[in-house]
Amino acid sequence: MAPIIKTHDLNYGYVQMEILDENAGLRFYLYNNKFSDKPILLFPSGMVALVKTLRRAHQIYDDQELRLAELAMACQEQIAGGEGMAIREANAVAVAPDVPDEIIYSAVIATSKVVQIKLEVSVYHGKLYIFLKKSSWSEEDGLWRPCRGAVLLDRHQDDPNALLQFALSAHKE
Repeated sequence: MAPIIKTHDLNYGYVQMEILDENAGLRFYLYNNKFSDKPILLFPSGMVALVKTLRRAHQIYDDQELRLAELAMACQEQIAGGEGMAIREANAVAVAPDVPDEIIYSAVIATSKVVQIKLEVSVYHGKLYIFLKKSSWSEEDGLWRPCRGAVLLDRHQDDPNALLQFALSAHKE
């Protein structure tokens, strides 16, 4: 029997579900829109972990978005007050708050002997991102090293509930 393949679109890629025979089960491949990147493979337990962790990542993203907005407002008020400029003039000057690039939240979704899949919320150049990243084990260093395969998830478009419904749709066949 040939596998049944279903697809769910993400804002910056897509998820492909491969329904194999009853013994082999399901496989989920997460693809980035970049054709050069390799897909990230998740089995059902990894997909469940992704959905659970993505809900937590969204909450952290929202908290950080609020923090960045407050920093931007404080920065604008400081410019307007310190130099005697009108608020509307300060708003015209696009000054981004000086926020360091950092990983705010990181959770391991799945680990094997050679591959680790993580979900990360990070700040880069003052903007927030949610990434699903793949790392491989380096025997030389004894560390997880990033490898090809990352998927950018959009906070407002890629809903964990929609992903869960998509994953559960395999059982409706």
